[in-house]
Amino acid sequence: MHTFSGKLGSTVGYQKFGDNLERILGKSFSPKNPKTQKQLMARAKFTLLNNFLNKINGFIEKPFRSSTMPARSACYSLNHADTVGGTYPNYEVLYNKFRVSKGSILLPYSPSAVVDSQSLNISWTDNSGIDNANADDQAMILVFNSAKGSTVYTFTGGTRENRQGSITLPTAWSGDSVDVWMAMSNANQNKFSESVYLGNFSI
Repeated sequence: MHTFSGKLGSTVGYQKFGDNLERILGKSFSPKNPKTQKQLMARAKFTLLNNFLNKINGFIEKPFRSSTMPARSACYSLNHADTVGGTYPNYEVLYNKFRVSKGSILLPYSPSAVVDSQSLNISWTDNSGIDNANADDQAMILVFNSAKGSTVYTFTGGTRENRQGSITLPTAWSGDSVDVWMAMSNANQNKFSESVYLGNFSI
């Protein structure tokens, strides 16, 4: 009788209590190539959006904090499906589609922005008293400088009834362009509106 010990193909021979035994190795279920094109594309999009979320985290913590998940996760979940443009590996964030706030408070009518020297000024039409819009609701302004990878923002950018607000921009941003969003909160800053993208502006 011939016996063997050790591995032969997928069969392993061994002895136990004097008996010659064999067993078949189980198949590995790990993927042969864990870096398929589809996986690389998904990881690149994930990394891109998370890098952007790192830059705006201080702002999104307020409007997304009432979510059942962490604010960053809630913001990512809301945006990941339709806010990345370009082709792999040259992806870019579509800022005009990115939502930096979530809620049911009514936005003011006709918001717009202009840059005057180192100040970004926003104006809108007062719609206090319509639906859930209150006169003392506050404008929330977010300004992102992609060249510098930094932001400035305010949660008290002017009341709804004032019809205008502003935020001072860093002098180091002179010559750069910025992307601007606006949203509204109630006076207690525990209820919020959806955000509106106001555009890209040169400083």
